[in-house]
Amino acid sequence: ISLETKLYIFNSNVKTVLLYGSKTWKVTKVIMSNLQTFTNKCLQNVLKMWWLDKISNRSLQDRTNQTPINQEILKRKWAGL
Repeated sequence: ISLETKLYIFNSNVKTVLLYGSKTWKVTKVIMSNLQTFTNKCLQNVLKMWWLDKISNRSLQDRTNQTPINQEILKRKWAGL
């Protein structure tokens, strides 16, 4: 499966379920950190990276063309999605 297809599946299935109802959440730093960690681990799996491979969060987001979870949640809160 191509990278584009994997990212499409991730965005349409995983991220949608993960952020469902996020516009009503009281988001703390701990919750945000846990969500970002989960998302990063999923993206590393999409890229077939071994858990020992080190990559910065920014590099991971650049390689997969993703935005940080905190920006996604804020966007959903302001857009009313």
